[in-house]
Amino acid sequence: MTKKTRLGLLLVLASTSLLVSCSHRDTPASSKEAPAHSAKEVSRATAKLTQTNEAKAGFHDEAEAYMKKANELAQQGQLEGALLSYSKVIELDPKSSEAFNNRGSIYLGMGQLEKAISDFDNALLINPRLSIVYRNRGAAYFQKGLYQNALENFDRALEIDPLDAEARGGRGNTLFQKGSYEEAIAEYSRAIQLNPLSPMLYRNRGFAYAQKGDYARALEDLTKLIEMNPNLALAYENRARIYYVQGDYGRALSDLEKAQSLGLNIPDEFLERLRRSK
Repeated sequence: MTKKTRLGLLLVLASTSLLVSCSHRDTPASSKEAPAHSAKEVSRATAKLTQTNEAKAGFHDEAEAYMKKANELAQQGQLEGALLSYSKVIELDPKSSEAFNNRGSIYLGMGQLEKAISDFDNALLINPRLSIVYRNRGAAYFQKGLYQNALENFDRALEIDPLDAEARGGRGNTLFQKGSYEEAIAEYSRAIQLNPLSPMLYRNRGFAYAQKGDYARALEDLTKLIEMNPNLALAYENRARIYYVQGDYGRALSDLEKAQSLGLNIPDEFLERLRRSK
């Protein structure tokens, strides 16, 4: 079955606090032990500290500004610009797990899988408790066809966040590709319980049912997909496949004509062949 890669940018859009870590000398045990300072010396020291803190604040403000710009560009689909801005954040703040994850997500969507995995690795070195990064790295391994690596990452994501429906769906997709259709159906069902409004979960579970030969349940899920997305051409094409396998060429033709009317490219000669087969 042809795998269609979705460009799902799994961005951590919540702003991450950029904390300034300042080291201080130990406070003297008593005022008697403390060195004496003139008022002028104290004033100069305070001014220097204030200037240093202002410089650090400006530095972090610049990183935050690039992060905001990068997220906006990513949402607008301007991926090259987003990459440049995330790279600038990393240059300014090499401990930003958010920037590494988001840049990795762009690389993932562009199919540059080695770069994506490298960025996810760096994000997890900084913060190993980010479930979204394990999920994203699992998606990258899935696209590389390294299904065991993918499962390990989806499992790690679920250890951290058992309510991560996308990680459940990722496990389902991986098990599907491994031919474990019963297990895939179970994972899709768990994911649907967590997120019943995700159309692609119904689509993928429907295909898993079809692979098992359970066409009735496959049609239920694909009909649910159409109910949720009545203007999604691919949904009709997906259901037409099941009707076609069942030999119900009339309904297959109806769904394909609907898909064509919604802009999907269906060869006219194939439609004509179905019309003659009705």
